Amino acid sequence: MAHLLEPLCGKHAAQSTMTAASRRCGGLSARNWRTFVVCLSELISSFCGAAAGRLVDQAGLSLELA
Repeated sequence: MAHLLEPLCGKHAAQSTMTAASRRCGGLSARNWRTFVVCLSELISSFCGAAAGRLVDQAGLSLELA
């Protein structure tokens, strides 16, 4: 999934934020998807700006993790 974030913040930052968001919310699963998206959005906002964070949040709401 990090490859979806790479255009926003680059490969290393995408991988780092995905890892940090996963740790912060207790892992990545369908059960805690919304929590993960919120954490990821906050982290992306701090690295790449508020607009990128909002985009991640909106995109995350439209996806389901199977």
